[in-house]
Amino acid sequence: MSRSQLAQVATLAAPLVLLGCVLPWLTFELPKELRDLAAAVGRSAPDTTANGFDGEFKGEWILILSLLGGVAALLVWRGITNAVPLKPGQLLLAGAGLYGLAAVLTLTDLLRDFGPAGRGFGLFLTLLVTAGAAVASLLAARAGGRASDPAGAP
Repeated sequence: MSRSQLAQVATLAAPLVLLGCVLPWLTFELPKELRDLAAAVGRSAPDTTANGFDGEFKGEWILILSLLGGVAALLVWRGITNAVPLKPGQLLLAGAGLYGLAAVLTLTDLLRDFGPAGRGFGLFLTLLVTAGAAVASLLAARAGGRASDPAGAP
């Protein structure tokens, strides 16, 4: 893949991180006994979910880091690198670091003990996207050349 294509992948990861932060990170289903008790008194007992912005999750920081990484990749992808005092490879390395830090923060949330609650799809999506964007940014930085050149072109 060319540097431009890899930078495009890293850029498009930022909106997916937003989606992952909004989707459930934690799901908790009430025990059957409590649901039956609630039904007996005519009440419903909803299951509980939490997303990346609820409670002690680090979704805000993960989103901010990912958006900054996405902007760095966007500048390289669109060829607007003269707007900042960094070379395209340096921008991509900065983006890779930002996405990598977001992936580490997501992993710390994943490894926390939630007791009987299960992990939701959004947590796994966020981890996958941030780690993938970090790898794409690193590969793009390594590709060299201008953003429009294919990888390895002289």
